[in-house]
Amino acid sequence: MITQVQSGVGVIGGSGLDDLPGIELVATIYPETIGNQLQIVAPDEPIKIFKLNDGTDFAFIGRHKKGHIRNPSRVKYRENILGLKAVGVTKFLHVSACGILAAQVEEGTLAVPDDLFDSTKGVRPRTFFAEAAVHIGMEQPFCPHLMPIVHNTIGTADIPTSLGGTYNIIEGPQFSTPAESRDFISRGFCYNGMTLMPEVPLAHEACGCSVAVLICTDYDVGHKKHKPVSVEVVKAALKRYIGRLQLVLPNIVVAMAAYDRTKCNCASALDNAVQTEEEFLGESTMRLLALCKK
Repeated sequence: MITQVQSGVGVIGGSGLDDLPGIELVATIYPETIGNQLQIVAPDEPIKIFKLNDGTDFAFIGRHKKGHIRNPSRVKYRENILGLKAVGVTKFLHVSACGILAAQVEEGTLAVPDDLFDSTKGVRPRTFFAEAAVHIGMEQPFCPHLMPIVHNTIGTADIPTSLGGTYNIIEGPQFSTPAESRDFISRGFCYNGMTLMPEVPLAHEACGCSVAVLICTDYDVGHKKHKPVSVEVVKAALKRYIGRLQLVLPNIVVAMAAYDRTKCNCASALDNAVQTEEEFLGESTMRLLALCKK
């Protein structure tokens, strides 16, 4: 029996988010446990379940694997989402650093976007259902009820935050050229980064509620008056601002745990989404559909 997270909350992020004061590690679920019991391709990073001081639990998985060895194109997005779903996650918090495209956004802001634009190159596997035609709607990339809940929780902590705006996802691993960045700015995009696609659509396929918190680390290269982005710039900014997210993350988890999913339609994402006739659905597809609808 795989340990289940009772709150339904799962956090996907990077270093520093699984080392918060006042949280207790209550379980570590290893990839082989998930793979063997559910007969699915499991993540290559253990899923940790933590408990806050008030008893609220949440699951956590590192997107880039320990040591940050997976670049954005090689992140195991499908395996990470399925692994979290296997431990009972239905509410996904996607945490990511990002560059700033909208000039009015301040560095260090914890942004909650409301839309996505896919500028990746199509090399990332983007569905669980490679052997069937499954078409989910993406008219609301993020849960319309969780977005204001998370935004208000951040604001209550007196941390700079913004609600709304489009997050543009590039393939990477290189940063954008000035021409690319200026093009993104001209299209009205607010944020620029390399993750969340296909992570968020996959969370939708898993019938989950998604909300993102972006740590705005730097101004993108299209803003000439700012220092060009580099790994050094991003790491220095994360060092300055990660404390803001660490401070408010427990409150975000509690607020997400309290959210009643009957208020939104996220849980029904797969309803009427399968175009393949049932008699032609293979065993592995049926198994994945059952897990996603769970």
